[in-house]
Amino acid sequence: MSFLDSPKNWRDLAEQSGGDHAPLPLDEDSRNLRKVVYEHALWISSGGLKGERARLDHADLAGRYLRNVNLAAANLAEARMAGIDLAGCILRTANLDGADLTGARLDRVDLRGASLMGADLTAASLVAVLGEPTLLSGMTSGVRPTNLRGAKLKGAILGGAILPGADLRDTDLRGADLRGANLEGAHLEGADLTGALTDN
Repeated sequence: MSFLDSPKNWRDLAEQSGGDHAPLPLDEDSRNLRKVVYEHALWISSGGLKGERARLDHADLAGRYLRNVNLAAANLAEARMAGIDLAGCILRTANLDGADLTGARLDRVDLRGASLMGADLTAASLVAVLGEPTLLSGMTSGVRPTNLRGAKLKGAILGGAILPGADLRDTDLRGADLRGANLEGAHLEGADLTGALTDN
């Protein structure tokens, strides 16, 4: 049984991520996406007893406006999200591996325990993003750091980002703005920081 298979963990996730974090209105032409977001919010708030977990892997969400939506634990692997506005979203423990987030806005997003391995965040804005390690319970108990290993963050803005202990190995951080970011204990082995702006 995985972390997401336990109703107790669903309830914990809803409480910790803010189950009342209601999604903002979406484009009227996006009825299917609206339904997915609604069902996912119901899944979170009910502890998995109602609704359905969002499965948006490989989906085309480029340029969408999804501010302040709760997509904790959603599957967004390899989704096409270039230019998407996810500011203020909850993406805790979500799977965004291989996602295209070029030029995306992720300011103030909760990325605790999320996985973005190999994601393309070139020129994305991650100002004040929250990426502290998160505590899991159940069969997969332990601490899960935010995983950005191998991600492309060239020219990304991470001012004030909170990413202690994050896995940033082999990331492309060329020209990224890291001023004010908390990277205490972060793993940066193999990362390319050429031209990156730091406080040092």
